Amino acid sequence: MLSSRRLLRLLGALAWLLPAGAAAQTLPGAFRPNIVWIIADDLSPIMGAYGDSTAQTPHLNRLAREGVTYEHAYVTVPVCAPSRTSMITGVYPTSMGALHMRTMSRTSALEAITDSALLAIPTYEAVPPPDVEPVTRPLQRAGYFTANRGKEDYQFKTPATLWDARGEGTHWRARPDPQQPFFYVFNDTETHESQMWRRAEEPLPIDPGRVALPPYYPDTPLVRRDVARNYANLQLTDAHVGRLLAELEADGVLEETVVFFFGDHGNGLPRMKRWLYDSGLRVPLIVRVGSRVREALGAGLDAPPPGGRVGRPVSLVDLAPTALALAGLQRPAYLAGLPFLADPQAPRRRYAFGAKGRMDPALDEARAVTDGRFKYLYNHHPERPFVQFLPYRDQMALMQELHRLHRAGALDSTQALWFRATKPQEELYDTEADPHEVRNLALDPRYGAELARLRGALAAWVEATGDLGPLDENDLKRRLWAPDGRQPRTAPPHATVAAAEGEIALSSPTPGALLMWAVGEEPWRPYLGPFRAAPGAEVRLRAHRLGYAPSDTAFVAPR
Repeated sequence: MLSSRRLLRLLGALAWLLPAGAAAQTLPGAFRPNIVWIIADDLSPIMGAYGDSTAQTPHLNRLAREGVTYEHAYVTVPVCAPSRTSMITGVYPTSMGALHMRTMSRTSALEAITDSALLAIPTYEAVPPPDVEPVTRPLQRAGYFTANRGKEDYQFKTPATLWDARGEGTHWRARPDPQQPFFYVFNDTETHESQMWRRAEEPLPIDPGRVALPPYYPDTPLVRRDVARNYANLQLTDAHVGRLLAELEADGVLEETVVFFFGDHGNGLPRMKRWLYDSGLRVPLIVRVGSRVREALGAGLDAPPPGGRVGRPVSLVDLAPTALALAGLQRPAYLAGLPFLADPQAPRRRYAFGAKGRMDPALDEARAVTDGRFKYLYNHHPERPFVQFLPYRDQMALMQELHRLHRAGALDSTQALWFRATKPQEELYDTEADPHEVRNLALDPRYGAELARLRGALAAWVEATGDLGPLDENDLKRRLWAPDGRQPRTAPPHATVAAAEGEIALSSPTPGALLMWAVGEEPWRPYLGPFRAAPGAEVRLRAHRLGYAPSDTAFVAPR
């Protein structure tokens, strides 16, 4: 019998390959724009910029008026850690063992499991290929101050020098030189799934009676209450966006800055987060390009005027190459993403791809491709139900209500689709005519050409990107941490001290290691090139390849 992965390859003619990107255009002179990412947890495009006025979002509305709204932006995985891993690297999670949620630790959800198959789930870290760098490192080499406020949540432990500053309260104002360009990431958690039950008893500023419900939800007071709560949480996020814009204006840097606002995946509600439907993959993406940046880019800006909209597909794996293009840096060959804002010569994306793997104890595997209108899904395990035991999600009252109504046989035929005991192997949707993806067209002969086209595109992507997802996780762990599944340790860096100049140069015997140094007890600094230290100073050295354990500390004393 053919494996599901082999069957998928045979289903499509491997005629379509992801195009390679062109080199990023260099900005005139030494100008480097500031780059700000505002990442909202668990958020679909449910604000005014996308035609939904249920929540009051004046600051996001302003961002859209002064920026560009991307109508078809998609994440690579509809859950946070794998999705964020692709953002920071520009590489698909399926290519580096980062797909399953989670991998680095056994969450409390898994600790409660007694099923033998689930007990066998290992812990491990994703291991990107050795040429892959986090986007922060080339930006640091280009002179950027890099800072992350709030969560990181990657599928590998964060090296000490991934950011120049990190943690709650971190700000671009911490940079040592106020003229230094900055790359600042603000992680907003107000819309996270967990806020649905943590704020369940708080007053609701949104009238539950006026929220629109998707057809796969029953119309009950409890369902309306939780949907309204999700909108209320968005209003808190909007306030944070307003504060950040005000701070950029107060510092006089707003017009020298490119502000990106986006979700890390779709709404944290049932059948949204964790699913390859647009409710899980499609996110808001609004980008404000400051007037000075627009002037500097000139013809190199690949975007309409302020207030404009872009209808072609964009994937958030494109964020890293877009940041590098804005900084005027060459696009590394390993990047799977394509710059979508600052390089009109780069190929434009035709398709966006998504993947789904294990979600805590829920074992599943699926892939998806969309051209912005038609969506194709391939389910590797059609024999498994849509809804599996997932205790974290099941804390939500809305999910408990769905379970209750399903057991009572009170769901209508559309609402019951998600509770089927098996899945179709293939799904095809016209998301323009059927935005909630409840009418599967895969067996409709009128859509045979669309089915074949997307089938082929997905098969080509699986092949071209080296999809590791379908591997058993124990086999995957042994492949990532060859040969025996034990985490390798990065080798300490080698130091060479130039006798005349007194410069210290570092190298690593571990391919792909990020190098760092520090004098005495000072914080670690990223190694960006040869450096000097005072004669006799104790210089600490360390190396850390993503997915490996960091090296032991080495020492060198300058002459």
